[in-house]
Amino acid sequence: MKKKNRKVTRCLNCDISLQDIDNFCPNCGQENTDNYVSTRTLLGDFLNNYFSFDSRFNRTFAPFLTKPGLITKDFLAGKRLKYANPIRWYIVISLIHFFVFNISQKFEKEDEQSDAISFDFSDEWDDASIDSLLQVSDSLRTVKEYKDEDLTVYEETLLEAMLAKKELTVEEVYDSLHLDEKPLKTRAITYLAIKGALSDEGELKAYILEQVPVVVFCLLPIFALLLKLFFFKKGYYIKHLIHSLHLHSFFFLIMSLGWLVSIVIQEQQTILIISFALVFIYSIFSFRRLYEQRYIVLLSKIFGLSFIYTLVASVAFLIGILLSIIFV
Repeated sequence: MKKKNRKVTRCLNCDISLQDIDNFCPNCGQENTDNYVSTRTLLGDFLNNYFSFDSRFNRTFAPFLTKPGLITKDFLAGKRLKYANPIRWYIVISLIHFFVFNISQKFEKEDEQSDAISFDFSDEWDDASIDSLLQVSDSLRTVKEYKDEDLTVYEETLLEAMLAKKELTVEEVYDSLHLDEKPLKTRAITYLAIKGALSDEGELKAYILEQVPVVVFCLLPIFALLLKLFFFKKGYYIKHLIHSLHLHSFFFLIMSLGWLVSIVIQEQQTILIISFALVFIYSIFSFRRLYEQRYIVLLSKIFGLSFIYTLVASVAFLIGILLSIIFV
C-alpha cells in the first residue's frame, strides 16, 4: 500500500519552498510530511503502512485458515504482493495472542475465589522467631547436617518461616534467603516454589505461559533448521523458515481463539488439548501441500520432528524461565 503523506508547502527543517510533487526536500532531503497530528491518525498510518490491514492482510486471512501451506507455496513462487509479509504476519498474530491472553487471564482471576495453595505452617513462626533466624551467625547459615539438598538446613527453616508470613511478596521471601551464590538450578526451583506457595493458581500459570511468545520466537529458526534436516531435498533453508513462520502464526492464532473461548468456558486444559490437536492436523495438510509427499511418509516425519522439537522447546522454555528468574 502506498504510504500516505501530509505534504506541506515549506520544508519543516530548512524552510525552503516545496511543491506538491516534492516527496522529499530538494535542499536537505527531509521527507515532505507533517507528523504533528493526533495519536489516532498516527496509529492509523502505522497500521496501514506497515501491516496493510485493508489489502494484503485481508487477502491472507482466508487461505491461511482454510488452505494450509498455500500462502507459503505462493509466496515462494513469487506471489509476494498478494499476501502479507510472513514476518509481519507473524508479528501481528503474536501481538494479538499476547493481548487476548492477558484479557483471558484477567477474566480468570475475577472468576477465581480462592485458589491459593495452602500450607499448614506451625504457629511458632511469629515476628520474633523470624527476627532471631535472620540474626544467626554465618557459621549456622552454612550448616547442611546430613542433607544433600543445595539449600542448607538453615535456609530451609528460614524459607518455611518466611512463607508463614502470608503478607510478604515473592521477591521479599526470595531475597531474604540470599541465594546469589547458589547454582542456577537451585535458585530457579526455590523461586518457583515460593511463587507457587504465595501465588494463586491462575497467577502462577500466567507467569509460566507469559514465557511462551519469547521462547517460540527464539525457536523459529531452530524449527526451520529441523524442517531442513527432515526435508533436505525440498528447497533452501529460507523456504523452511517461511513455513516455520506460517505454522507458528497459526499456532498463535488458534491459541488466541482458545483464550477467547476460555473466557466463557472455564476449561483451559481441555481447550489447550483441542488447540494442539488442531495445530497438528493443520500441519499435516500444510506439509502435504508444500512438500508433496505421501501421508504415511509425512506422518512419520512429523512425529519424529514433533518429538525432537518438543525436547528442544522444553529445554528452551526452561531456559526462558531461568533467565526471567535471574533478572528478578
